[in-house]
Amino acid sequence: MISFLRLVRFSNLLIVLATMLGVALFHARINNLELYHILNFNFFLFTLSTLLITAAGNIINDYFDIKADKINKPNRLIVSKQIKRRWAIVLHLSFNTLSFFICIYLSVIFKNSLLILFPFIAINILWFYSWYLKKKLFIGNLAIALLTGLVPILTAIYLNEIFPFKNQELFIVYVFAAIAFIQNLVREIIKDAEDVEGDKLIHVESIPIYFGKKITKLICLCLLLVLPISTIVELSLTDSIQLFKQESLIFLPIILSGLINLFLVIFILFQDFNNLHFYNNVIKITLIAGLSSFYII
Repeated sequence: MISFLRLVRFSNLLIVLATMLGVALFHARINNLELYHILNFNFFLFTLSTLLITAAGNIINDYFDIKADKINKPNRLIVSKQIKRRWAIVLHLSFNTLSFFICIYLSVIFKNSLLILFPFIAINILWFYSWYLKKKLFIGNLAIALLTGLVPILTAIYLNEIFPFKNQELFIVYVFAAIAFIQNLVREIIKDAEDVEGDKLIHVESIPIYFGKKITKLICLCLLLVLPISTIVELSLTDSIQLFKQESLIFLPIILSGLINLFLVIFILFQDFNNLHFYNNVIKITLIAGLSSFYII
């Protein structure tokens, strides 16, 4: 069971689930909706389909990474060592098939083709990424970051079928989606830096391999600065009196995420860019902190 949870990246699935629930609760509270109007059986199916697609993507990624993972993380190798390769493929196909049929049902119920189009694209991108894209410079990183940023947006598309979103609400969702995109883009690059030795073995053309450690460090620093700089710009364009209004509390976690990013930038500047696992965990904390925006309204 533990091997299975590690295979599907259970902690990452919890973040995806928390994101979707956060958007739903935020939408319900802003519009004074009863929760049962939103958190119903159809929402359960929608959430389940998204989690299944994410889990299937993690499984197929490990399947194609066996050779590299024997070098990068031999003690954490799951596929082939703890779970047989054929069972990994069976799980991958089963999860994707079930999620696809769920999405067909939801798209028919709500008469919205986007509810089947986006999941179909995600399923294929995740497979294509594991097989090919991740070996190409930057494209693989960009694809995974975009899919992560689409989770709150796709949730908003689904919820909009139940009760239309206001422009202010969509702005918040887009802000979090942008944060998720940038932060996950940095995480993907840092994970590539962790996996250099094994990636060379399977001819991956990642940013750390192609440009080297110094340029990779500079790219990560620039991306990490996007959030604090954009936060400062946003605050400078906002009337300071507005900061004391109850509605503004929703931005406090985003401000906190920006501050954490700033401290991480300072920390990395004085380091040799070797504490990569630590950097990844800190970035994950900023994602969780930003996500809490949906829960405090």
